[in-house]
Amino acid sequence: MTPFIFNIFLAVVWTALTGRLDLGNFALGFALGAVALALSRGLWGGTAYFQRAGRVAALLGWSLLEFIAAGFLEALRAFDWRRREAVETEIPIGLKRDGQIALFSSLVSLSPSSLVVGIDRERGLLLLETTPWRAGVLAARIAPMLERQIRGLSR
Repeated sequence: MTPFIFNIFLAVVWTALTGRLDLGNFALGFALGAVALALSRGLWGGTAYFQRAGRVAALLGWSLLEFIAAGFLEALRAFDWRRREAVETEIPIGLKRDGQIALFSSLVSLSPSSLVVGIDRERGLLLLETTPWRAGVLAARIAPMLERQIRGLSR
């Protein structure tokens, strides 16, 4: 049994023992199970579970901050009365696995004013429709950082 599955099992046991079936109580049981696993990591061998959990938390935190910043900037640009047309652009990506590409394109599509339209046949370019200002930010800053974090999840 993997540590993650065992952690879920501990959360279910906690929920059953306390008699409260709600998401908050399950999350508390999951957190207590994670603490128990961390304290007993010598018995089941290793810290890879916690390293991966840390990388997932870092990706989620970074994505949340990017979504907030993009939403704020998009709200400010809403007051600009000039007409802005959406542009089609291509962002080079170095990810090759299906799951990595799906996660990357999902996170890019979740951000305001960008929509992933497709991926080229060689899987080297992500085709998207976005505003001109967002295309530059995505290609220069967000895409490389997002790729690095997604690659880190595979280790």
